[in-house]
Amino acid sequence: MTVCLIIYNDPYQKSICALYKFSYIRDIIRWSGGMLNYSDADVNKKRVYVTYKSFFKIVRLKNTH
Repeated sequence: MTVCLIIYNDPYQKSICALYKFSYIRDIIRWSGGMLNYSDADVNKKRVYVTYKSFFKIVRLKNTH
């Protein structure tokens, strides 16, 4: 599985600041020092409030050949 960490410049996710590719979600957790976790990878959840977690998104990519 491949996962991407997208970091935005604003909490409304209009402008991308950085895009990182990882092999596993646990690699993102290690890279972030535990700031991000497995529950952050849920792409169906919508936040009503703005927090630091509004500045990033974790996306799972299907491997294609």
